Amino acid sequence: MNYLQIIRSDLKIGFRDPLLKIIFFFPLLVIAVAVWIVPQLMVWFPALSSYTLLIMAGAGMQTAIMFGFISGFLHLEEREEFTLQALQVLPLGLDKLLALRMASGSFITLASNMLIFLYSPLVAIDTWKCTILAINSALLAPLISLLIITFSSTRVDGMAKMKIINLVVALPLVSTLFISQWIWLLSPIPSFWVVQSLVNHTHSDIFMAYSTAAVILYILVIGFFAKRLAAKRGNL
Repeated sequence: MNYLQIIRSDLKIGFRDPLLKIIFFFPLLVIAVAVWIVPQLMVWFPALSSYTLLIMAGAGMQTAIMFGFISGFLHLEEREEFTLQALQVLPLGLDKLLALRMASGSFITLASNMLIFLYSPLVAIDTWKCTILAINSALLAPLISLLIITFSSTRVDGMAKMKIINLVVALPLVSTLFISQWIWLLSPIPSFWVVQSLVNHTHSDIFMAYSTAAVILYILVIGFFAKRLAAKRGNL
């Protein structure tokens, strides 16, 4: 089974599930909201202009969260249906299968966020900064997948855990609303540094420092949970 066959199989599974079918089209909705819908609403409701950073940061997270959920959910489904054992004997291997799914979600997130950061009139951002923001935002997708797979045993459990995970990774969005030393309590959350790099996009030095911190923290956290998942491999 090659990479294209696996992707085709995952798409068939996804379109078979009503919830996942909706999520596959979610990036288009997020792009439409950030690029066209919210800017039009701001014409009618000028007060929304105070929340442009919040809206942009939230839009950058949403596709990553949804596609991280999809790859995690597919893994939980295979665990429940006892097909993981069969997948382990494939030439691709279980680890590479999971990595492929997470990479696919990250790529879709990267493409979606590039369009959002480049073409949304809400915040004017330099092209090179848009690229860095899109890459860093995409790193949230594999982290979401690993968290769901590591801490959930069934799809129902995964849905419940997803609410908690979504709340935690979205907490840094509040740092766009006010300036306070208290926001640094959120700094252990990787998405905090992406949000702050967006908030400080007009200051290149600060932007690069926060973007670098985001990458380092994402790598450390993803590596930690990947090792934890590998340690639990015998129970999958």
